[in-house]
Amino acid sequence: MVRSVRRALLTSLLLFFLGFFLRAGIVIVAKLYLKIDSAEMTSAAETLARTGTLGNPYGGETGPTAHMGPLYPFLLSLIYRAAGSMANGELPKELFSCAISATLYALLPWLAFTLELPASAGVLAGLIGECTPLALWIETKGTWDAALTGLFLVVLLGWTDRKSVV
Repeated sequence: MVRSVRRALLTSLLLFFLGFFLRAGIVIVAKLYLKIDSAEMTSAAETLARTGTLGNPYGGETGPTAHMGPLYPFLLSLIYRAAGSMANGELPKELFSCAISATLYALLPWLAFTLELPASAGVLAGLIGECTPLALWIETKGTWDAALTGLFLVVLLGWTDRKSVV
C-alpha cells in the first residue's frame, strides 16, 4: 500500500513538472507575457492590489464589484503587490496560471485512485492533459479563474467520492 502511494505521488510530481515546464516554455518562447491582458478579472485584481477594494473591473473608476468571486482576484492581487505593478506582474501571473493548470492534471491519478478506477486511466488522463494544452489561453494567460475552478472541482470530486459518503 505504501509503495503504491509513493508511486502515485512520484507519478503526480512528474506529471506536474512535465505540464508546468511545457506551459511555461510556451509562455516564455512565444513571449505571451509581453501582451498585458486587462480583462475584468485582472483589472479588479490590480485595483485590489492598489487600493484594497475589489472593484473597477471595466476600466476607469466604476467602483466596487460583485461580478466575480473574490478568491482569484485576491491571489492575482498578491502577485501584483509583490511585482509592484500589473505590467511587472504579467510573467509571474502567467507562471502562476501554468502551475494551477499543471496541478489540475497532475491530480488526475489521485482522482482515479479515489474513484477506484485503474491507475493507468488516471495516468493516461493526466499525461494527455499535461501534454495537450487545448485551452492554451486559459491555461497560461491567467486572465480568468477557469483553471482554478477546475482544480477545485477535481479536489472536491476526490473528497466526495462514493466511498467516503457511504
